[in-house]
Amino acid sequence: MKILGNVESFHFIYTKLTEGLIVELKIAFIMSIFLTSPILFIQTYKFLEPGLYEEEKKTVLRYMFFPPLLFLLGMMVVYLIVIPVTWKFFINFRDITTTSNSVPIVLKAKISEYIELVLELFIGFGLAFQLPMIILVLAKFGFVCCNQLKSFRRYAIVLIFILSAVLTPPDILSQLILALPLILLYEISILFCHFTQNQKHRP
Repeated sequence: MKILGNVESFHFIYTKLTEGLIVELKIAFIMSIFLTSPILFIQTYKFLEPGLYEEEKKTVLRYMFFPPLLFLLGMMVVYLIVIPVTWKFFINFRDITTTSNSVPIVLKAKISEYIELVLELFIGFGLAFQLPMIILVLAKFGFVCCNQLKSFRRYAIVLIFILSAVLTPPDILSQLILALPLILLYEISILFCHFTQNQKHRP
């Protein structure tokens, strides 16, 4: 697999008779949800539309496409950066720690555990990249303001690194790969909040 680096001998295993089929069905199910998510999202909006005020409808229509795009951006970061870097490190870890006099350590990765880890990363990064939308909605309804976000910046950075440590594999590189974009998104959120506040004060 290309995303696993230049490790020719690497391969997956499964230990249950039905595991291979279940993994294929799980991948197909997740892909079907992903591909049909725009339709599901539109139908959900159509269901809620009769109960919304006109201003609320305008707000939802204005921002409804940003959450899927941010989620997709988080998944792209995982696929293009996190997986190639961290997987290569963990697969080659046995070569770093094994010496000529030690018992050889061989990685036999289960395909089901690999798929579960990839899905956890996709979902974790996708949800984490919703930070600008969460802050924008809070600012839109007056729960936060630019000054509060600026004063909370140092605490936000600490919380972002804690969140990155929870959502990523236990290595500092993958934590930085998630934390740095989130810090950038937090700064972008402050700009969005400032823009929203300026619109509110316009006559």
